[in-house]
Amino acid sequence: MITSANSIVSVLFFPPFDIPNKAAFVSGFSEFTRIFDADPMILPIGNAPPGVPRIVLKKRDGSYACEIALDRLSFTYADTINCKRSLEALYPEYRGHLQFVVEAALAGIGSPVIRMGFVTRHLLELGAGANEWIRRWFLRADRLPGEAFETHVNVLHRLDLESFPVNRWIKIRSLRDQQHPERDPAALLEIDINTLPEHTGPYDRTALLAFYLEGFARAEEELKACLAEVTEP
Repeated sequence: MITSANSIVSVLFFPPFDIPNKAAFVSGFSEFTRIFDADPMILPIGNAPPGVPRIVLKKRDGSYACEIALDRLSFTYADTINCKRSLEALYPEYRGHLQFVVEAALAGIGSPVIRMGFVTRHLLELGAGANEWIRRWFLRADRLPGEAFETHVNVLHRLDLESFPVNRWIKIRSLRDQQHPERDPAALLEIDINTLPEHTGPYDRTALLAFYLEGFARAEEELKACLAEVTEP
């Protein structure tokens, strides 16, 4: 099995707030973070739901993006150029950019951060038989006879990081080959850690960076434990 980080997403949630001067915000945000070199998009959206992005900033190769909606900011790394790096190898670079994104958000969005989320997605390249593999390791295949076209397994736990009570989702699903849909050569493993809705902030810079560091450590631990359990000896 070949395992690589498909994406990392850090989310800051805040009470709905419409940034009044979006052009000035984009200029200051881009200059401070120094990573988004593609043309920014300021979307003239009126009555769309709060979670729909109003501002989108990207790196030219698409590997990094930041979306700002009325109630959240999402900072994403995506493996758009097929680097296939491990989470451990990738995270120091990502966290270096994340620190600037957090500081720019706190300075420019005029609304307190009340919740946080951290999501990592990992590509598991199996070669073939992803549905069978998921059913064999996570389910009782004899209870679900027949060949599955798709398999999804989602499990939620409530637990404590060092400083934060959180929800922790582990989700795994099979992936089909886009060109040859009869083949299922890979699976996607998602680890989603977020602070509880009943434990709202506000959170300052120190708390935000502590959460993402603890979230990364937990995600790395969960990934290693999961793969240790399911890898053939």
